Amino acid sequence: MVSFSAAETWTLSRALQQARKANPDMVSARHRIASAQAALLKARSALWPRIVAETGYMATNNPPAVFMAVLNQRQLTFDRDFNDPDTTDNWGSELRVEYSLYTGGARKADIEAATLGVSAANDERLAIEQSLALQVAEAYYRVFQARDLVSIASDSLQSHRANLAQAKKLVASKVALQTAVLDLEVKVAEGEANLEVARGAQTIRKEFLQMLLGHEDHETLSVSEEMTILAPVAPHENGERYDLLALARRRSQADQGVRVAKAGQRPTVGAYASTRHDEGFTESDGGNSWGLGLSLSWNVFDGGKTLAEIRSAEAQRALAHETERKKHLAIRLEIAKAQTSMTTAHFRITHARKAIASAKESLAITQARFRDGLALA
Repeated sequence: MVSFSAAETWTLSRALQQARKANPDMVSARHRIASAQAALLKARSALWPRIVAETGYMATNNPPAVFMAVLNQRQLTFDRDFNDPDTTDNWGSELRVEYSLYTGGARKADIEAATLGVSAANDERLAIEQSLALQVAEAYYRVFQARDLVSIASDSLQSHRANLAQAKKLVASKVALQTAVLDLEVKVAEGEANLEVARGAQTIRKEFLQMLLGHEDHETLSVSEEMTILAPVAPHENGERYDLLALARRRSQADQGVRVAKAGQRPTVGAYASTRHDEGFTESDGGNSWGLGLSLSWNVFDGGKTLAEIRSAEAQRALAHETERKKHLAIRLEIAKAQTSMTTAHFRITHARKAIASAKESLAITQARFRDGLALA
């Protein structure tokens, strides 16, 4: 867990660095990369021979076992009764080297699938990092927005309270009616409620920002008073989105998964070499042996297991394809929404500027009338 002091002031740049380090999605992405790298190491291990060392001890009077033990020890003589042998022991040690010469294409496909898995996991991490940067920036700016809304609600409440005090004076002077006081008391109550709502929203937005940062302490962080602008997010060198690259690689990985499954329908060829030493305490000497060989294995019938694995792999490939297609459709919608939001934002900015100009002029007129006691602000 990464901790930090709530008393420290947080800029956007520092918040982004903290999120990359401690956000659960980013931490999980790094673990997925580590898992994919381990899977690649496992797949590549099939390129190397398998070396096995074994040793074991036994004692028996079982006729076939006694015969094989003394034979392996090079102590076989026919002056003993193998139908009713004495107890014989054997301590056997073997070193064996095994290597798969042909796996039906499964080894190559497995390595390619694992390689694609590592690349996809890296692209997914970069996609998460880009998305997280936008989420943190939005949450950071909304903290500023909430701070301004609290300030606006506070100013509005103070204005209503000042108006209420002025109204009471006007009523006492018989210049205004009592209803003006009652109306302003309602506005003061509404202003107090609005201020509490704004403060609550400010707390929630800070908590949300802390969640994105991976902050688990109960204290609230302090956001810098100076707003900074988010730097443009760097795209992939080819200009493509990392999430789309990751999905394309996952689809290719699923293609390799189908190849791995279909390899189960082909024969496999292996080679081995071994050396062995056997000796016992009941005999005076031991014996050495060695062996070389080739093996061919073909899965003729397995009850439909291989066919089921192929169908499962093909279904996973289809699922990867549809996931990628869904993402393309979602991006089209995302672009349309962004364009609409941009147009709406420009429209609102233009009208907000006009409204601000009108409000300033209205405020100046009302303040003049307020000073003259002709109106309530």
